[in-house]
Amino acid sequence: MSFQVSAMGSGGDETDDTPDNVAGIKLCTSDPAAKTLNCNRWGLEWGLINETGGGEISNGEGGTVSVDLVTTFSTFAAALDCATGNAAGNGCSNSGDGWRLPNIKELARMFRYTAVPSEVGNTALADVAPRKWFDTLYFKGTGGEVVEFADGSNNIISGITPYILTATYRDLDMNDSNNHVQVLAINLNTGAIMAVDRGDDALKLCPVVNVSGTCLGMTTDRDLSETPIIVFKVKTI
Repeated sequence: MSFQVSAMGSGGDETDDTPDNVAGIKLCTSDPAAKTLNCNRWGLEWGLINETGGGEISNGEGGTVSVDLVTTFSTFAAALDCATGNAAGNGCSNSGDGWRLPNIKELARMFRYTAVPSEVGNTALADVAPRKWFDTLYFKGTGGEVVEFADGSNNIISGITPYILTATYRDLDMNDSNNHVQVLAINLNTGAIMAVDRGDDALKLCPVVNVSGTCLGMTTDRDLSETPIIVFKVKTI
C-alpha cells in the first residue's frame, strides 16, 4: 500500500466544489479509489511513508493476520534517510527520486485551522484524500509491539497523539558544539506546531525552550506508543 497525493488547495469539504480555472479545467482532480489528489497549485506531490503488511496481529482464532503499518521514527536521521530513499525497509524503499522531508510552510498547507468536516476521520488535515490515508493502519510501539493507529473510519485511536516531522529546525543558542537543536513538527490531531528536540539519540517533544536553547518540560524518554512521529514525504512536480 503506497498512498500519495499531489499538493492541494485550501478546500476540505466532502463535495468537490473547486471552481474551474480560466481554461475550464478543475484546479484539483481526485481518484477516491486510488486515494490520490492531484493539483498543480503548489507544484508538490505528497506521500505517506507506510509499509504494506509490515505487522501481525491476532485473528482471534489462535492465528495471526498481517496488517499495514504507518512508519514511525525515533531519530531525525532515520526520518531524513527514509524520506530521501537512503534507507531500506519500513516503506522507505518507495522514496528517493526527488522525495524529501517537507519544510514547515509546506506541511502547514496540508492543515486547515478552521472547523474541519468530521465525516472523514478526526485529523486536522484540510482535504478528504489524505484524511483517508489512515484507514485501519497500525504502527510499532515502544517495545516493537503492533499498536492500532486508526480505525476503519480513519479516526486516530484515542490516547495516541501523532506528530508529522518536517525538515525545518531552529538553533537558538547558535552553538554548534551542543545538540540544542529543535526540529518542527505538526500535531496530526490539531494542526498545532510543536518543537521536537533532536537529542543525541532520540527525538523528544519540546513544549518549552529557554533562551539558551535548552528544552524545558521535556520528558527524558518519549513514549513511542503514545506520541508516534510519522512522515509525509514531498517532492516537486
